[in-house]
Amino acid sequence: MKRAITLILLLISTLSSDVHSDEIRLFTYNILSDSFLDMKDYEKEMDSEFLEWNNRKWLLLHRIQKMKADILCLQEVNHDSFIFFEKMLAKDNLVGVYAEDDSKFQHGVATFYHENKIQCETTNTVLCQGSSMCGKKAVRAALITKLQLPDRQFIHVVNTKIKWLPDTIPLEDHPGFRQLHFLNDHSIQNDLENPWVLSGDFNFTPDHPLFRMVISWNFADPHQEENPLTFYDKNNSKRIDYILCSDFLKVKPIPMARMSHIWPIPSTIEPSDHLPLGVSIQIHESGLKEDN
Repeated sequence: MKRAITLILLLISTLSSDVHSDEIRLFTYNILSDSFLDMKDYEKEMDSEFLEWNNRKWLLLHRIQKMKADILCLQEVNHDSFIFFEKMLAKDNLVGVYAEDDSKFQHGVATFYHENKIQCETTNTVLCQGSSMCGKKAVRAALITKLQLPDRQFIHVVNTKIKWLPDTIPLEDHPGFRQLHFLNDHSIQNDLENPWVLSGDFNFTPDHPLFRMVISWNFADPHQEENPLTFYDKNNSKRIDYILCSDFLKVKPIPMARMSHIWPIPSTIEPSDHLPLGVSIQIHESGLKEDN
């Protein structure tokens, strides 16, 4: 198995994308928490050896390194996996922060940024009020980082995960409705002069009222035209991961892998049941020249 993983990692390393100096690459990626593996019966569908964390963590690491991200938002990260990625991604000059949900699963979100390109102005860890099913508890974590890009532009990046519920749940009863309104009312509205990026696993599709609600807050979806599938389900693969940007932020989608209904994931090539989603943020040349 170790030899097979080594060969796979060599294959992945040859698939690197071209990176331009006039862009900042931002990715979101749900890495699939080990606590969900048994619940989803993946081991019954495929060889389980690569799903063991001591094997899968290396596949995830190389999948992440292939992105060449300057800003990286991960979901379903637990404390141990954060420590691993924090140590290994430091070799690529990525610095990370972590926030954990207040739930029995003990996982949360982690945001990394390239310390040689980006300065972190502030980091704010919040538990979103009303994000429990009953609406009385703050359960879901969000990381809000204010970052200064090489052209001295500031952006806010929100990294979070929203609970999945059937589409039949009324909007006002959905914990995601309360979670998103909390983020908008207590964070986004406090600084409308600088652009915002909402990223993560939102657990709803583009035709859901929650998506239309966020878009109405002057956010744009760079991947709207291609609308790629990001979450594998053998019966109903769908798009539930997003990078939504303030509509005056200049971004373009980064081409991503196509999901196949024939080849299930997680696999040795795609070690999560989600695919990463990325955008490139345009860097103004005038800002770069000021540093020379």
